Amino acid sequence: MQQASDIEMPGYPLEFQNRALPAVEAVPSFQTIGQFYEALKQALPNDGWTNTNQIGDETAFIGELFTVTSKADAARAIDLIVSEGEGTDNPTDESPLDFHGEVSH
Repeated sequence: MQQASDIEMPGYPLEFQNRALPAVEAVPSFQTIGQFYEALKQALPNDGWTNTNQIGDETAFIGELFTVTSKADAARAIDLIVSEGEGTDNPTDESPLDFHGEVSH
């Protein structure tokens, strides 16, 4: 018996070889988005950064956009996201996302 989604399958489906993933000591768990962002910053690699396919601020949002070409740039981008209220642990009246005295999301 065919399932309804079978009609969406290609006539000659591609087969992909599965690769084994490296062993993970423990699966991290986070109780807040702020904890996730902090763990993400800690896990950033030190090298291997490129600026391929990134948008600069030459045409729009001048002074606001920046390419991420280093661990420091990536950490700065995460800090910017958090400072806008995404995951902050200190929501205040100055938070741009705290329009009604609600806790940041």
